[in-house]
Amino acid sequence: MQPVIVDEKGKEMEGECSGYLCVKTSWPGAFRTLFGDHERYEITYFKAFRGYYFSGDGCRR
Repeated sequence: MQPVIVDEKGKEMEGECSGYLCVKTSWPGAFRTLFGDHERYEITYFKAFRGYYFSGDGCRR
């Protein structure tokens, strides 16, 4: 698992910063869909920042 912080445009941020917590690569326990609503799964976790899993959380480093 590789967590990253991205800004509102989805650009990875380094060093001291605050932004949105995303995951860059998958991990063994990642779920693949929501039962009966795969479209909602895609919209909720992947649409906000293309190429990243969006946790829904903000963070600060």
